[in-house]
Amino acid sequence: MNVKKTILKLSFFLPSFLTLDFLSPHVAPWHANFLNWFYLRRYMKYAAKRYIRGVCVDLGAGKSPYRKYLNVDRYITVDKFMDKVDIKADITKLPLKGKIADTVLINQVLEHVFEYEELLKEAKRILKDNGVMILSVPFIYNVHFEPYDYFRFSEFSLKKLLE
Repeated sequence: MNVKKTILKLSFFLPSFLTLDFLSPHVAPWHANFLNWFYLRRYMKYAAKRYIRGVCVDLGAGKSPYRKYLNVDRYITVDKFMDKVDIKADITKLPLKGKIADTVLINQVLEHVFEYEELLKEAKRILKDNGVMILSVPFIYNVHFEPYDYFRFSEFSLKKLLE
């Protein structure tokens, strides 16, 4: 193998290995975003007991890092970038019927969707009338998942968007 290719592969592997990124949401305390993951994991454990129930649709599920905390009747993962999901699709154009979800999860995803208003409309469309949407976004956070890191939302902008 070419030395440059080996170095390039190691440069991607080592930071992830040293910070335990591959174990997210359980990253190392020295990871730059440890507190973000810590509090998000803590909240998801709380929300899982209190709010998340029935049919849960995880939009932009990625590797489903919070799945292990959920006790639901059915868990449906949707993501257009990952292969191991239930539905591989654009989350702004869901191939799902309306009002099927008791819970919709949008965890750390909204900032990556350029047409975020379409995503929120789709989430509302699939959510049952008494359903719950769990939405989290980073605020002060490094650029990540380049080049698909488009926005940062404050609690005030989220309230306005969700009115």
